[in-house]
Amino acid sequence: MKIIKKRCENKLEKLTIITALALTGLSWLIGDWNVSLSILAVFMVLDIVTGVTKGWVTGKMSSRVGYKGMLRKSMYFVALIVANMLDLLIGGVPVFRTMVAYYLLSIEAISILENLEAMKVPLPQQIKEKFMNIKDDNEKK
Repeated sequence: MKIIKKRCENKLEKLTIITALALTGLSWLIGDWNVSLSILAVFMVLDIVTGVTKGWVTGKMSSRVGYKGMLRKSMYFVALIVANMLDLLIGGVPVFRTMVAYYLLSIEAISILENLEAMKVPLPQQIKEKFMNIKDDNEKK
């Protein structure tokens, strides 16, 4: 019994060390964690929650759509890493990463608003118009 317990502890320790190293590497790749990244993380979670809720409410729940959304969100981190590497190249000032974070924030906000609108949640018209204008501008480019 002690041998089994010892093996589990060793595996848990290894998993903890691997997780810590992976997250440390990721934090270096992404750069300093600031407010824009915190808000982006919150928006990403809200988009997932509102997307799943929309699928459930409208009866159009799709694992394929959810899977594609999760892949897209994982690619956000690739974009943030590239932007952070460019920032490091020009001297460490987070110019590119901030631009990418703000752009991704707007995409997530639009998606959240679209999800809410599909569920017939009342939203102020000015907010809907402003974000839909941003979406239209992005689609034209």
